[in-house]
Amino acid sequence: SEEDISAQALALLESHAGRVRNMLAQGKTGAARAAVTQMQMIAAQARMTGLADLRVSLANGDLSAAEKASAVLRSKNSLTATEIDALLELAHRQDQQQRVIELAPLANRNEGNTRALALAQLRTSGPAAALAVLSQWPEETTFAREIADLHLLNDDLASAQRAMVNTGISLGDPIGQAYVARMSLRAQGPTAQAEGIAQLALWHPQVGAAQAAHGELLMRQGNLAGARARFLLAMKLDPLLWSLQKHLQVIDAPSTPEATPGAPA
Repeated sequence: SEEDISAQALALLESHAGRVRNMLAQGKTGAARAAVTQMQMIAAQARMTGLADLRVSLANGDLSAAEKASAVLRSKNSLTATEIDALLELAHRQDQQQRVIELAPLANRNEGNTRALALAQLRTSGPAAALAVLSQWPEETTFAREIADLHLLNDDLASAQRAMVNTGISLGDPIGQAYVARMSLRAQGPTAQAEGIAQLALWHPQVGAAQAAHGELLMRQGNLAGARARFLLAMKLDPLLWSLQKHLQVIDAPSTPEATPGAPA
């Protein structure tokens, strides 16, 4: 650990840690990994080394390596908020929702952590809990689109419309048109909106919100496989549509004798 090495070695460790941060900021994960290797040679069990290793593993999308790297941090006492940020990101990417909820109060308050916590609350408790997280953010425009999406999950059109005003998105924009279509689908039903939504998705294949609208249409029509494919595409095109994971959670839930998910009563 840091306490067991000389001042000279500690200074060298800090220098390599700074290089890791700089290289990751530039997207140079190879150079960052080389710096981590140097840190491991100096003090493999140091918390600086563990944090750097975890960050590089996350940047490379190697969750197995990230899990191993996190063991160094988890063995330490009194973790810093920055260290907890890295552990929270790992839990988020591992789909460990309860772990995210546990870590969030100890982490830095930033957009990424807030979004991860909102998703965790959505997956474990529902839209109201996710809305409670996002609504605490001081700037109402930051998460306005995501707030609108959560209101749409509740079929709360009035609240969704108010949130959309805060996004600044023009209703003439393809994204704006898609949100109008999603609200109209809820107000008028799938029959009235089927042709318009299908055309919108066809005309704007790269607009995630248009694919989300098509997915919600298919879901209400009972085509769950088609809806699932559209939701996955929508989130790939537009990561801000993370709330669609709630639809996937419903679609992927074990079959029950109840009505088709999303179908009108």
